[in-house]
Amino acid sequence: MRMNRAEQGTGTLPAVVLAAVLAAACLAADPGAGGGQAPDSSPPGILMTPGMARALGGIFTKQSLVRRYQMDEARAAEAAELVARRIMELAHGLDGPGQELIQRFVEEQLARQADGGAEGFMPKTFGREFAERMLPMMPRIRQFVRNVAHDVRPMLPMKQQLRMAGELMVLNKAIDGFEETIRTWSTGQVTDYGNPFEQREENIRKDEHGVSEQLAQARRSAENQLERVQASEWEQYIEQARTFYGLDDSQMATAESIRREMVEKLGNLLRDPRWRDGMYHNRLWDSFYGRLGIGWNHPLRVLMEDQRETLMAPVAALGDELRRRVDSIPTEAQRRSARQRVEAMLAEKGLTGD
Repeated sequence: MRMNRAEQGTGTLPAVVLAAVLAAACLAADPGAGGGQAPDSSPPGILMTPGMARALGGIFTKQSLVRRYQMDEARAAEAAELVARRIMELAHGLDGPGQELIQRFVEEQLARQADGGAEGFMPKTFGREFAERMLPMMPRIRQFVRNVAHDVRPMLPMKQQLRMAGELMVLNKAIDGFEETIRTWSTGQVTDYGNPFEQREENIRKDEHGVSEQLAQARRSAENQLERVQASEWEQYIEQARTFYGLDDSQMATAESIRREMVEKLGNLLRDPRWRDGMYHNRLWDSFYGRLGIGWNHPLRVLMEDQRETLMAPVAALGDELRRRVDSIPTEAQRRSARQRVEAMLAEKGLTGD
């Protein structure tokens, strides 16, 4: 099963909250990082370490604060450290209960699959327990969101501070909806446990044009994903080729000429109405898929992934062409030198092959 999900929302506030909460819940905080309790007789196999938290903080800073909110890159390291500290704070706060929740969820999912149960987000036998375990964690999750925003928002340009404030309102509304859903679950009054991050159908409201908020959000998401098809990794590849092969200025000029040519071709593709329409509707369907309650291992999911793979094939082909042509630039002497450096690094680590 193919799950090409990485491009969706990796730089948004909801994304960093979800990543941090999942990581904090799955991994007990390293007691040696400060603020934690001494490990008991059966410590977890993996700990949330400051290094892991810094990696999450760095990803959020690069993808969201710098790219999305136009933070000055000179302040990126400071912001990443602030976010990392908040993640560690959350991990310490969720020690034990968070880990137990994830373990129980996995147990129930595996048991359902073993019994041949229907697919979906939440096993029916676990919905109420999930809610009862999750509700006590909500104050810490809300505090995490407030703390991250409090730390990083003053570091943004004023216009972007206002933008973040607006998006925080949307995020807090989503958290409210999630908490309302699981609070209902905890009463035992429902049996059709679905995805707690989505509104129940009877709560969906429509505007004066008959368009639901969910449809409007899905449309915006699909349009945003069209704009995120870009060639930024091509620049990175050329810089890596410069370092790896020791390309000179003349060779780099050739590489840059190739990149500009590929960027122009990519722009032509992205402006093609048929391509845009196909990708837009594919991503729109992807936004709705979770509401169908048919699980990930379903022919419709495969169909959608196949369609996306077909639509992205021309983009991948341009990348392949760029790499192939850039790789033809270095001389044989430069290739030998690069190979010798790799062999030396392997030998230093005791990894020299035959």
